[in-house]
Amino acid sequence: MIENVFIVSTYKTCTMLAILLVLTRVKLAKDILHREKFTKNDLIIISVVFSILACLTNYIPIEAYGTTVSTIRVIIISGGILFGSFVGISSSIIAGIHLWFFDQGCIVVIPEIASIIIAGILSGMVYNACKTWEVDEKYKWILGIITGIIIQGLSIFYLTKEIQLVLDSNYLTMKEIISLNNSALMTQLPIGIFVSIIIDIQSERVQLMNLSKMAEMKSELNKSKLLILQSQINPHFLFNTLNTIGMLTRINPSEARYLIVRLSKYIRHNLELKGELINISEEIEQLNCYIDIQKTRFRDEFEVFYNIDDDVDIKIPSLIVQPLVENALEHGILKSGSKGKIYIDIHKESEDRIYISIENTGIPIDEKVIENIKNDNVKGNKVGLYNVDVRLKLMYGEGLNIVRLENGTKMDFYVGGQYEGYNS
Repeated sequence: MIENVFIVSTYKTCTMLAILLVLTRVKLAKDILHREKFTKNDLIIISVVFSILACLTNYIPIEAYGTTVSTIRVIIISGGILFGSFVGISSSIIAGIHLWFFDQGCIVVIPEIASIIIAGILSGMVYNACKTWEVDEKYKWILGIITGIIIQGLSIFYLTKEIQLVLDSNYLTMKEIISLNNSALMTQLPIGIFVSIIIDIQSERVQLMNLSKMAEMKSELNKSKLLILQSQINPHFLFNTLNTIGMLTRINPSEARYLIVRLSKYIRHNLELKGELINISEEIEQLNCYIDIQKTRFRDEFEVFYNIDDDVDIKIPSLIVQPLVENALEHGILKSGSKGKIYIDIHKESEDRIYISIENTGIPIDEKVIENIKNDNVKGNKVGLYNVDVRLKLMYGEGLNIVRLENGTKMDFYVGGQYEGYNS
């Protein structure tokens, strides 16, 4: 019988470990364990759980010569070391009361209850000492085993009179008593396993916090990049427009005033941007301002054709379409020396995703330019296509699709849906 005590008590502990593992997979339990600080309600819930686990050990009996090898202290010490005095003491008192009603006939029930309560108090003291001395979490399992052995030693001291009683009645020999207590001491080893399991789960909180901070830093970095990119208004466009206005003030003042209004609206739109998404109708209005200004400058050198779904209503990155139209006009149409056409298509793919396409006639885009954009090999002073491509990649993970046509260029992309790189 004595030889089997350690094996059977280990089975008992393994049963508790299995229950603990199941409990730690429950969402409420994981949410509590992942918190940096426990609230009063959290500690009450944890105390109830450890009290139930401690009481359950009484229903897996391990009896030897009229006494019981208890693993209650494994639960109590684990709770106290991991969560503090409140959990350790409250669960030990509840477990002690339960043991009193459950095992009144046992000759060592009083010392056993005393040792359980002392275990709760001492484990709470160890928890406080760990916080004061800033002991690394990874050493708590060792402290748990040491605490368990100390408590078991104290319980042996409390059992002196009972041991003498059973010796006098020839119920057990001293050799059997020593063997029984040695086996009971060995049952304190599972405390380390209990503590390690909980610490591993709690360490997930640190990992989650680190990942969350990294994601937040990435989002802020992307937002900063977007603000820089959005602030890059082509200076040549601005200077040329001002020169055009200066010329028109002499020959056509009314048209000059109209151009000033459109330019002011265009510039105000750019200056008021704070990196957030805007409604696609605002982006189209900004595009119209740009086209009106350019039509005043270049008169009948180009035409723009719109094909936009009526029910398109979605937020998109600001200044994402106008730079593409600007590139189509300046590098595709104006350099060709002939009148060109620009086709703007905006179609709804789903409730939160749209397809945008800009196609122009004229000189096709250079293959080297496409390759440089794909390889992020564009000079820092170059804006336009690369600007848009980088912003799309930051926000959606996928940039521009640029196609060289026989007589022109086509650029398209998707916006909307779920994305991670940026939060408005």
